[in-house]
Amino acid sequence: MKKTIILSITLVCVALGTSLSINSKVKKHMSPLAFANIEALTNDETVVCPDHNYVPNEKIAVTDNFTEYVVCVVTGQLSTKGGIIQGDYTVGISYPVVYEVKNCVYAKGACCDQRDVGTFIVLI
Repeated sequence: MKKTIILSITLVCVALGTSLSINSKVKKHMSPLAFANIEALTNDETVVCPDHNYVPNEKIAVTDNFTEYVVCVVTGQLSTKGGIIQGDYTVGISYPVVYEVKNCVYAKGACCDQRDVGTFIVLI
């Protein structure tokens, strides 16, 4: 009985070692793109989003922000990348305009609305 158990354990170890050896050789010869494709194929893609504007397994996130200083050239208006902003602005004075950059990032089970992606003014 002891010999049978030892033999079984030995066979399992040999099989496991062979499998690991083959797996490591395959990894050395595969490109990162091939690994990404395999990972994508193994992911559970059962997320159902509301419509074609959404991306499954991603969520909206602020990925960057920046400030632009805009000089008022017309009383009561600032002309920015996003258009004209009306307000109490004085000609010749520089006003800070803060922008947020939003993109979809990986989040299993979420849905990212592509209409929310872009650069937006958040503070004037």
